[in-house]
Amino acid sequence: MAKRITYLCLLPLFIGGLVYIFFRKNGLLGISLHLLDVTPTFWTVLINSLPDFCWAFSLSNALYMFFAYYHFSRLRSTLLIALLITFSEIIQVFFPRHFTFDMVDFFVDLLSVFLAAICQRNSYENKKV
Repeated sequence: MAKRITYLCLLPLFIGGLVYIFFRKNGLLGISLHLLDVTPTFWTVLINSLPDFCWAFSLSNALYMFFAYYHFSRLRSTLLIALLITFSEIIQVFFPRHFTFDMVDFFVDLLSVFLAAICQRNSYENKKV
């Protein structure tokens, strides 16, 4: 279980943090080494969306593990997690001074929920819920 938490929850957060530190001008917690300026290309989309994907993937996996432990069905877990992730993106529309809503991030976050569901498939099959 510790390996699963490390690989599916902590490692994605670490990777997203590294993207912020090395490739984003605003950095993370005031730390920015901003090594590369990219022109609007695929790389810009990747640098802007990868941290969101990593955060949502990490949270989704953590919640799937939690829900599997408490015997929630995979369908119920997926619906709850998808609603939470959707809410976390949609709320950004209402606070434009503090957040930036982006449809690409919205779809990337939903993709992360379903990829996490695939990663957690064994947790549910082993518990037979």
